[in-house]
This record gives sequence, C-alpha cells and structure tokens, in this order.
Amino acid sequence: MEYKIYFSNEKIINKDFSKIPKKKLDIIFQKIESLSKLWIENAQIKKLNNYNLCDYRLRVWDFRILFDIDIDKKEIIIFRVLHRSKLY
Repeated sequence: MEYKIYFSNEKIINKDFSKIPKKKLDIIFQKIESLSKLWIENAQIKKLNNYNLCDYRLRVWDFRILFDIDIDKKEIIIFRVLHRSKLY
C-alpha cells in the first residue's frame, strides 16, 4: 500500500530545505520516499499531542519532518522540515 506525498506549501518547504546541509538533505529525501511505502511501521514516527500544525513527526538526525496522513485518500502531506531547535 503506497501513499502519495504532497508538500503543503512549496515556498516554505524550499526555504526549509535550503537551510539543511546537502549530505543530510539526501538522507531526508530518502526518508520521505520510504515514508510513502511503510509509514506505519517506521519506529521514528511519533504522533504529536497539542501541536496545531500537524499530527505526526518523523525524526531524521536532528531534523524533524512534520506531516499529516489522510488514510482515505492515501496521501501524506508534509508541512515543514525543521531542525529540532527551531521546532520545540
């Protein structure tokens, strides 16, 4: 069961990506791609409580990928990719 990946706001996401070192950015893209295939089995995914922007986060080193899941439409919507110091 494969989910489609969408970015909520490309302008904001591109700004987030521009602040990430190239080596880490490649791994983050790989994690996003793997998220589309096996999102529920990934141990690095955590359901967020009391966070207004989204419901889930994926941890990749010191970075966090914030996203929501629409199970009915089989979509994953990515909102932000931030360093953890900027997120919490």
